[in-house]
Order: sequence, then C-alpha cells, then structure tokens
Amino acid sequence: MLQTVLLLVAVVQVCHGAACVDSNVQTCLQALEPVARNLNRTAIPGDTTLSVQVNVTFDAEKKDISICCKDYSYPAKTFSLNPLSSDLALAADTFTMPAVEFKSDGTLMGKYYTLLMVDPDVPFPTYGTDARPLQHWLIINMMDGNITSGHTVNGYRGPRPPNQSPHYYFYLLYEQQSLMDNNTPFKYNGSCSATCLFDVSAFRTENNLTLVGLNWMVSANDAYVNNSYVQSGSRTPKDVCQWTPGYADPCPTSTAAILLSKTVLCILIMSLAAAVINI
Repeated sequence: MLQTVLLLVAVVQVCHGAACVDSNVQTCLQALEPVARNLNRTAIPGDTTLSVQVNVTFDAEKKDISICCKDYSYPAKTFSLNPLSSDLALAADTFTMPAVEFKSDGTLMGKYYTLLMVDPDVPFPTYGTDARPLQHWLIINMMDGNITSGHTVNGYRGPRPPNQSPHYYFYLLYEQQSLMDNNTPFKYNGSCSATCLFDVSAFRTENNLTLVGLNWMVSANDAYVNNSYVQSGSRTPKDVCQWTPGYADPCPTSTAAILLSKTVLCILIMSLAAAVINI
C-alpha cells in the first residue's frame, strides 16, 4: 500500500511539481484530492472535495541524543509539510506543535471549523485502528479559520511510532454547521483514554461536519522517539533499541576507550610503585 501511494505521489510531482507549497490554492487542492482518495482511509470519504488549503509549518530546535549505544544529532530547521512529497517527516522534527494556517479561494469568514489530527496506523488495536484511529490533536469551534479562536479539546502530541513501519498522520479540517458543545467530542473516544480509538466517521456524520481541508505527513520511529519512551519510563532501552545495528547491553566499549583505560591504569600502577620505592 505505501509503495503504491508513493508511486502515485511521484507521478503527481512530475505533473504538478511541488503543488502544495505553491501559492495557488486551487492547484494544490486539485493535485491533492486524487492522492488522498487513493489512500483508501476511513477518515477520508471517497467523495471528498477540498476547498481549503491546510498549511502546517514546524520550527524544529536542534537536538542531540545518546541512545542505543550511538550519538544522534538533529539540526534546527523550519519546514512546511507537503503531502505530495515522498519524504519522511522525522518524528524528532515534528514533536512540538506546528503553526497551522488555512487558505481558500472562497471565504473563511462567518464559519466555524474543527481541526483533527489522527494516526490510523497504530500497531496496537486497543489504542487505534484505521476506522478508529489514535487522536493526536483536536480543536473545535475555530471562528473564521483562526486556530487561536477555537477550543482545544486535546493538545498537540507529536508522532511517536513505536514500531519500524511508517505511520501516516492526517490533519483533517472540517467545516461545522454550528457551534459545537465543548464536551461533545469525548463521546467518540474509546474506553482506554481521552484520545484512543476515536470514532472519526461517527464524529463527522453525527455533528454534520464536512471535510474541506487536508494535509498529512508520513513519519517513522527514530532516536528521538526511542529516547522519549525511555525517559518517560514506558519502555526499556532494550525494548526500543532492538532494531538498532550494533546495539548491545551493556554497550560495547570502543577501542579508543579501552586503550585510554589501560593507559590510565598503567600510570596509576607506576605512580603507586614509585611511591612504594620512596617509602
């Protein structure tokens, strides 16, 4: 499935270029719609017609991490998501809340909107499935396309894929017919938490929501994700490092470190010997 979609993305790139970072809203949306439909995801109805461009921009800070017997460095960078790109978005670069902007050839004024971010590729069905994905972000009652005017039901949680398979993360923008009660979204959650097994289809149909904007990224497990699991205590280093080449428990000592240790030991022995002779 992933290979097929990436092939379609490549064809779209050849025909339309980097359409969704283009200033022409209609060009982006026309290129995006067929790719979105071919993803065959429950959260994206087959008759979806997009009218709003959803721009998602990350401002990632520099990160240096030591885990799995290796050192990793992630440079600072600012970038916007382009769903028509086949590039993976590093979890390390998308872990903090992005800036989101909506653009339309029509008007956003006088309307309420909902922004929902979900992961339908969770490997644990008790937390999420394609039909009932794991919720990563939910804001309702955004007036005039202004994200700061909305009510945050659940704050942004960046990607943390626990397995080696890439995960899709969808940013879904819905137009509301009216103001929504702040407690309404909670009735669509699963029993495990306030974010797991979110019933997207029921949430959309029962509240008369229309999907008008869409963006997504594909992210995978990386050193930053593994380190966050270990730091939180939810997983052990052995759990998260099992796929890392060269990992051992304990970490193997480098040749340089061994030679340095031997040199220090020899100096200590010689110093002790000299002290004994002087006595």
